[in-house]
Amino acid sequence: MKKARLINILLVVFSVGIMLIIGEFTLRALIFSKSETFDFLRKPSDYAIYIKDPNEDLYNEDYWKLQYLLHATYKLENPHPLLGWAGSFDHETLNHWNRDKSEGKIPVLLFGDSFAFCVDSVECFEDIMNRDTSFSKNHCLLNYGVGGYGIDQIYLLLKESLPKYANPIVILGMLTTDLDRSMLKVRDAQKPYFEIEGNELELKGTPITQTSDQYFAANPPEITSYLWNKAYVSIANRLDQCDDAYQARIEEVKKLNGFILKRAFDELKSSNIPTIVLIFKPTWQKDDWRLEFLKETCELNGMRYIVNDDLIKMDMKKSGKEDSAYFLYGDGHPNSAGNKVVSTELLKLVLELN
Repeated sequence: MKKARLINILLVVFSVGIMLIIGEFTLRALIFSKSETFDFLRKPSDYAIYIKDPNEDLYNEDYWKLQYLLHATYKLENPHPLLGWAGSFDHETLNHWNRDKSEGKIPVLLFGDSFAFCVDSVECFEDIMNRDTSFSKNHCLLNYGVGGYGIDQIYLLLKESLPKYANPIVILGMLTTDLDRSMLKVRDAQKPYFEIEGNELELKGTPITQTSDQYFAANPPEITSYLWNKAYVSIANRLDQCDDAYQARIEEVKKLNGFILKRAFDELKSSNIPTIVLIFKPTWQKDDWRLEFLKETCELNGMRYIVNDDLIKMDMKKSGKEDSAYFLYGDGHPNSAGNKVVSTELLKLVLELN
């Protein structure tokens, strides 16, 4: 009797195991098939296990690897060996494409991500500021913003390009969630990253030589079971965030970015380069730990900063407009009106530096 019961239990376990294996391979086949019928299964957030955040989740490498494998819209064929992907500048010399326009003037260099670079449909900072005669008489703004950059890549581009210019002024743009990007080895494509070893910053992941296809083929998501992850994520999304894991991750983000920003600020100050820090806060984001950390870090390092959200709120009081008048719907990037409000303040601050 006991032997028969044991055999039955083993048969059930074996049957369940076989079903799970079949289910795993079936799910993988559907996820990575070309059929549009199964697009509903191709959400990276359903399989990548990462820390949840009330404002913006702290995505990990698995999320971005799946994003590429399932929805690749950007393929890097000729990576920059230091930066990964690059922007509106010569990828060898790092001279800005519009550098000749700054000849005989004070170059004002704007660094940052897509919030600094702007999107195609809007008037950007260089359009607005270089059109102002009080500014353009003696200054020229060159936009070094690059979409998708984190604090780490912004710093590396800043460090490498500054020696190309004599007596520049720097506007250091930072989106609050650029902090999260510094924690990644890959995002839209392979990227450089820093690690803290001892009490020093060490650059890792360079030189970058592989195309996107080569990199993602050699570095697939570290997911043992897509079936298990999908079930786990489905359950975890209904539960409260683990406070310990959440707080530990925040401290990691703060520590690494604190090191990077201090190095950047120290180098700017030691070179006597006038600097304005421009902090971008997305319209969907509440005043969370990211914004407070950036403001506190600027204050601790004696850096002058402005926050686009503060300027827009002040303009809303004067104009009576809603915040939707300053941002692109569904995108979150500032529109022409949002950029103009910030540019007005930047113009004033840059002219005061003289």
